Amino acid sequence: MRDPETWEVKWKRFLYEGMSPRVIDGEKLSKVFSFFHVSEQKLSHEDYFEFTPRLPRHPYSDFQGNVTEDNFTRRVSVAPTIELALKSIEGQAEEEDWVHLYAGLGQADTEAKQKDCPEDFQQEYNTLFYLSTWLKNKLLDGDLSVDEAIRLGMQIPPELRTDGRGKGVYDPEHIPKGLNPRLLPARLRDEFKQCVPDADETKEQWLTKPTKMFYVGEVSLSSGVVLLSTGALQLVTKAGLQSDEY
Repeated sequence: MRDPETWEVKWKRFLYEGMSPRVIDGEKLSKVFSFFHVSEQKLSHEDYFEFTPRLPRHPYSDFQGNVTEDNFTRRVSVAPTIELALKSIEGQAEEEDWVHLYAGLGQADTEAKQKDCPEDFQQEYNTLFYLSTWLKNKLLDGDLSVDEAIRLGMQIPPELRTDGRGKGVYDPEHIPKGLNPRLLPARLRDEFKQCVPDADETKEQWLTKPTKMFYVGEVSLSSGVVLLSTGALQLVTKAGLQSDEY
């Protein structure tokens, strides 16, 4: 038996927020829509909402806290399935939560990638990629100047200290904080263009132009079931998809 408080919350949604008392397996919606976006907040009371490309609020970071994905290209991140869209916000919400679901038609403008992205002899570009290690190797190889490294807060090895630059005790274990691709010299920053360390897993796609998406309803993080908005219920019914009573 469902918790009465949960029912009270749900009926408020039905009465005041344009929700229907019908649910559908999220996988079925891929027969109607081409891509999906999830948000912890409802962005509008209208059936359609125009998304404006922006910089990511939660860019992918390595285990040292430095950002390792393209954080300078404005976009709206979408996914080809609801399951993959939910994967993109893992850890940002509780598993028992419901989040808002938007969907669009047509094709996304481009795809995030892992290939042709920064790497060196020590590491490939993936979720275990460390930005500080990559920059240190760039410095040692001469692809990053001493002055540029100092501006990034990096320590300079003794063999590269010339003209009094990089004074102080050298700690080879020092890890600079707050690094991200947007801070790098343009030639190095551009190596991160469209790069996301888990793109092969999430199949992340980008909308780089203002795009309208349809408000579908609320999706359960734990089950992937979608509580349909009244507008979405009409759409899925016209498409011949079967929904169930909530």
